[in-house]
Amino acid sequence: MNRASCTNDSLDVKPLVLLTLFAAAALVVAAEGRQTDSTEARIVALADESFSRRQAAQRELIESGPVVADRLKAALAESRDEEQRSSIELILKRIAEDSVLGPTRITLDITDAPITDAIAAINRQAGKHLLLFPSEVWPRESGPMVTLRVDRQPLWRVVRELCSQANLELTPTDDGIRLTPGCGAGIAHGPATVAGPVMVVASRIYHQRSIEFSQGNLRNSEFGLSLIAMAEPKIKLMPGAAALRLTEVVDDRGNSLLSELAANETYGGGSPYWTFNARLCYPAEAGTKIAKLAGTLSFVAASAFNTVELTDLPAAQNVAIQSGQSRLIVRRITQTGERYDVSLSAIAPPGDTAEFNRLQQLLYSAELRLLDDKGQSILRSNGPNFVAADAPNALELSITFDRNLSDGRPAPGKATRLLWQIPTETRTIEVPFEMTNLPMP
Repeated sequence: MNRASCTNDSLDVKPLVLLTLFAAAALVVAAEGRQTDSTEARIVALADESFSRRQAAQRELIESGPVVADRLKAALAESRDEEQRSSIELILKRIAEDSVLGPTRITLDITDAPITDAIAAINRQAGKHLLLFPSEVWPRESGPMVTLRVDRQPLWRVVRELCSQANLELTPTDDGIRLTPGCGAGIAHGPATVAGPVMVVASRIYHQRSIEFSQGNLRNSEFGLSLIAMAEPKIKLMPGAAALRLTEVVDDRGNSLLSELAANETYGGGSPYWTFNARLCYPAEAGTKIAKLAGTLSFVAASAFNTVELTDLPAAQNVAIQSGQSRLIVRRITQTGERYDVSLSAIAPPGDTAEFNRLQQLLYSAELRLLDDKGQSILRSNGPNFVAADAPNALELSITFDRNLSDGRPAPGKATRLLWQIPTETRTIEVPFEMTNLPMP
């Protein structure tokens, strides 16, 4: 429907505008063609006599990510050079690891392209994680034009540049990164640093002083900063606390601002992002800027999954799924009007308290979705609601989805598919980051 509407609208566009749009699309295609050429050159360089050229080609292919994986697999089948084959196998392994936990890297060379074309080009490399919202806000022929020349740059860096050029604000959600018309402020435009798959944004620095007359003129000073950390949408965060540890904070006069209270600031995970308030020490002779702020963010993410997909929802009754030593069961999916109720069970081995607790965490933040035939999620309205189970070490719960709920997108169609990503392995991710030249109050 949207496609037909766009086509009809474009019939009245002036020929010059149409030529501009065709030229912009051609630039996107040409840029992707140049990326293919550079991939071939790097694969050839893996067999070069120069060690430094082989290492550079290996690093660049790893940074190119899943977009080059198919070509690498073909090259592996064709190659008779043992060193080249060994390098390709290592590169494919690293790409597979990074596709789950590492930064998504984007390569683009586009000039004056419509914002919708730029987002489509990024999504072809990063998965469909960027969502222009609301989708009809800018018709292709009248939206802003953007220029992006990036080579294997982390997704967050490219997103910030896109927001800067098109005056967009970003909001992380369960479905991806929403890009909405902005006013030049917000987390997309504040001081930030990109560290692997994470973006850390400084949202506020504060210094508050007070005198408590009722406590003998006690003087208080509160000095600190607020940070927001966002992992890429592809990172599947596990429930629990993320930890922020500041290792160095100095102003432009060389004063250390680090407080013992800021050694470990934690925030319960589970949302698309974390916020931290780090308490600092304000020196007697303070500078005007925080010259350097360095620290480490750590969190737990799923590193491997079982993906369960059910397409015959009325027949989905007592479908058992093995998860380690435990069993997960989709008991039933019932529809009442526009509402869908999904009933689930989980059974841990008798007496295994640790596994039972793991199941509780897993189900509390279950990556379970109901999708329509176009892949759009039906919004969750309630749950998970846990109820008492008859068997020991067992859990019973329900989750409700409702087509009447709206987040501004077009209403989803009827549910045709249940998709459940069940973590089978987890890993603690530690991301060092650094920021410079933050103004002090």
